[in-house]
Amino acid sequence: MHGLHSAVAALRILLEGTGLVADKRSSGLGQTFILKEAGAASAAPASTLPRNGMAELFSEDGYAGLVQMRIWQALCADARTRPGSYTSLLRFYLETDGRIGGARLLGSSGDARRDAALLHAVRGVRIGRLPPAAIARQPLTIMVAPSAPGVGPQCGQQQGEG
Repeated sequence: MHGLHSAVAALRILLEGTGLVADKRSSGLGQTFILKEAGAASAAPASTLPRNGMAELFSEDGYAGLVQMRIWQALCADARTRPGSYTSLLRFYLETDGRIGGARLLGSSGDARRDAALLHAVRGVRIGRLPPAAIARQPLTIMVAPSAPGVGPQCGQQQGEG
């Protein structure tokens, strides 16, 4: 579908046919969306949702958060990839054994050496848990964006220095 759409409408269009819906939430940081299985009550605690892959992925203690944390740790561990001043878009999938596979850049950071270091860091990530079968080998995307102090995940002071 082509045309101009609000963010909410565009997200709804993107999710059509995926079995997911976006649950809009407001916080002190602005509006966010939590992806959930279509038909799952938005007020239901994650522990009551069926654990068929998608629910586990997007639950509060779910796999998506673990994947993001492991990638963030890898990026923070290297001064070249430490988030904060650049933007990059990476695509990857999860191997059935919990490793990241097929990592590639969809959007450059603007620095070829940093881009190579980003790919190296992400390719070395081991999640530490097997992924839900529903998402193994499915394309996933993560965006690394400039950070503001106190907003979003932060690298520890010792990480990435040197």
